[in-house]
Amino acid sequence: MENAVAVADEMLALEAAAEAWVRTADALLCGLNHALSNRISSLLVVSPERVERGLGAAEAARVGAELTKLEELLRLYRLLERSELASAEPVRVPDAVADALALFSRHPALRDIECTVAGDADLPAVLLNPSVLVHALVFLVCTVAGRLDSNESGALHVAYTGDLNWVTIAVETRSPIAEAETAGAPALDVVRWLLRGAPVTAAESRVPSDGLRLEFRLPTLANQRRQEGGR
Repeated sequence: MENAVAVADEMLALEAAAEAWVRTADALLCGLNHALSNRISSLLVVSPERVERGLGAAEAARVGAELTKLEELLRLYRLLERSELASAEPVRVPDAVADALALFSRHPALRDIECTVAGDADLPAVLLNPSVLVHALVFLVCTVAGRLDSNESGALHVAYTGDLNWVTIAVETRSPIAEAETAGAPALDVVRWLLRGAPVTAAESRVPSDGLRLEFRLPTLANQRRQEGGR
């Protein structure tokens, strides 16, 4: 009976984590769709007749800039994809952070919140399914940003540090946070669910000015392969 209750509780926790991620992904898709609509509207201004006659230099440059923005939007859409069949591969943490913040900048309710970043550009890679680190990071950034009491400059900060064995990624506020809602899965549980299968540890702490810090740690590529080789 106790085992059955434990299994049921675990299933409910997994369902809550999945629902929390879906809510965040839906908000990001809403922001991406809005941006896509803007890009298409800008291009529709240029009629086929004018294209056929030839565009002036300024108009051609504008069309080229819009196409570049469309390419970036397509890249961000692809970042939201997740394939369970994808193989783990080396992932650079600075690149994943940059991609997560690019997605965060499209969140319709949070995109105006400034986020600062600090970290070692030469941090060792980690071994993951390519999309899962970006998903975990953008979820964490959106969650912490949503807890801010005010939109002060530099109120949100992402930091990544590490050594040859471990990489730690943290998202923290530099200003007070609002009380967390009780419904739904805790943020770090969602991160663990998104990074399921990876040897991740996560922690929550408070920082000065009544702020919040959420962080998780992963083994580096070399460390994980060393551990797997010792099994």
